[in-house]
This record gives sequence, structure tokens and C-alpha cells, in this order.
Amino acid sequence: MAPARVVSGRIADRVCPTLSWNANVTIEIHTENHGIAGGVMVSGVWDDGSPGTCFTDGYGRCSVTRGGIPRKMSSASFTVTGAAHSSFVFSPSANHDADRDSSGTTVIIRRQ
Repeated sequence: MAPARVVSGRIADRVCPTLSWNANVTIEIHTENHGIAGGVMVSGVWDDGSPGTCFTDGYGRCSVTRGGIPRKMSSASFTVTGAAHSSFVFSPSANHDADRDSSGTTVIIRRQ
């Protein structure tokens, strides 16, 4: 079992303060016993329908970025839809977030 945890969402470097902004989400995958799950391919979707994919590092974390978000959009969200690894089975019902600022599956990043 490998539950996902959306660790954080933040605004990344702004392309141009008057035209667009970028959102960055960090995802952590761990085993059922909270062991590190490196080498997991994480997939998800942004609220505009664009896909996001990353591979977890040796700490079980990876990041996805959505760029060019129009300034008129005050937020963006990312939803983890899957995780694949030869040794783990993804268990979406076990998704969680220890600091409770997301559902563990979807995170909303607000433009500041």
C-alpha cells in the first residue's frame, strides 16, 4: 500500500506579475508503515485539465508545476490521481495530510 500525501502547494516564480503566475505542488508518497517510497511515478491533474507527473526522490517526494496561470485566476488546484511502482499498490482511500491544509488528494494553491 502506498498512500499519497500532498505536502505543500505554493506560488513559484512569477513569470510576469501583471500577466501570469506559477503554482508548485510537492507530493510525498510513503508505504503503509510510513516508510519512504522512492521511485514512484505520481500522476495527477490540474483544475484546467492539464496533466502533471513526477517521480519521487529518495525521500519519497516530488513536485509538479503549472505555469502561465492567468492573473485573473486567484487559485489553482492539483489532484493526485495515481501512483505506480513495481513494489507498491496505490491506495487512494489512505491519502492524508498531516498538517490538514489539504485533503491529502487535492491541494488548492491561492495566488497572493
